[in-house]
Amino acid sequence: MEKYRERIIKEIETSLRAIDLGQMQEMVQIILDAKRVFCDGLGRSGLAMRGFAMRLGQLGKSSALVGEATAPAFGAGDMLFICTASGSSPTLLYHAKKAKEYGGKVMLITGKSDSELAKLADGMIIVQAPDKDQKGAEKGSIQPMGSLFEQTSQLVCDIIALELMERLEMSSEEMRKYHANIE
Repeated sequence: MEKYRERIIKEIETSLRAIDLGQMQEMVQIILDAKRVFCDGLGRSGLAMRGFAMRLGQLGKSSALVGEATAPAFGAGDMLFICTASGSSPTLLYHAKKAKEYGGKVMLITGKSDSELAKLADGMIIVQAPDKDQKGAEKGSIQPMGSLFEQTSQLVCDIIALELMERLEMSSEEMRKYHANIE
């Protein structure tokens, strides 16, 4: 187990250090400027976005998950934030096209800067990690499928949340007023 733990820690560190901080700063500004942020993704990448939508709400930012029954209508001034390693999901591509039609911005966390989805995006954060269809060894991961991408994406969202906290001058204690209180 220790060998796996140490290797995974090293993989995550390498993946995080490869992130362009300028791309993350751009994402923070677009989130701050957006009227609302709609989070989207499939599978485990979708779970990372689900957590980020929750964190945005705790920061007082209007956020929603695409496809949820309580999601409002998307409109001009809104942002669609998609997490996808491959950028090739027809569902996510459809969502991005609709967001653009409605006058919103599309931002990505992705592993493929040349995908169809990336071509539609207004900005993106590139995560250098294998997706579910690549052999991990091709990109230096011992983990199965897209695990490294998903872990790094979650941490990227956490770093963005910390930067938002700083920019909004909001403490964890202040965020508690937005935390769910019927659990």
